[in-house]
Amino acid sequence: DARAAAEGIAIDAARAGDTATFHAIFDAQLATEAAQSQLGEVAALVATERPCLMCYERDPDRCHRSIVAARLAETTGLAVRHLVIPRGDDSQLALL
Repeated sequence: DARAAAEGIAIDAARAGDTATFHAIFDAQLATEAAQSQLGEVAALVATERPCLMCYERDPDRCHRSIVAARLAETTGLAVRHLVIPRGDDSQLALL
């Protein structure tokens, strides 16, 4: 279907470092009624909890969760903090 195709293109764009295409496709997906409803649910949760969006991507610019986090930050006023281990520092991997 069209959504799966768009997701595939977005993933390929992110892996290739084409963040503009990646963000454009994912922004379009976030504009849907279903996504807006789900963002609203998470924004309501932020009022009483501190959610953590997890991803295995090392670079937040290549992760769709960073786009979601930015949208939530705009809505809630909360800051986003990326938990990133510097490249080459494998000593902290066991802590994750």
